[in-house]
Amino acid sequence: MYALADDVWSMGEDFGGSLRDLRNSQLRRLFKLIVHIASGRNGIQGLIEVHPLRTSDRGYAGPHTQADGSLCMRAYLEEGVPQSRRLHYWKRVDGLVALSRMVLHDDTSP
Repeated sequence: MYALADDVWSMGEDFGGSLRDLRNSQLRRLFKLIVHIASGRNGIQGLIEVHPLRTSDRGYAGPHTQADGSLCMRAYLEEGVPQSRRLHYWKRVDGLVALSRMVLHDDTSP
């Protein structure tokens, strides 16, 4: 069983605004993506592609991190379309998922 409790995820201040240009079909996929990530289901079943967001597009670049040890992650909302959309979120040391924002493929800022 996969629980989606209030205390395992949050939304950052830029998250809501980053959804402004999404179509209904993209929003449906996004909500499903969030549930997979926040419930921990993706970590067990690998349903979606998720990887640390690197500080640059160079292969050896390290991931974006915060002073508290949080790691910025990048999840695929779309694939195979120009400027595919990605979800950026912080995976905190305590396990909390903090949604950062939706971005286009080439946007590598947390």
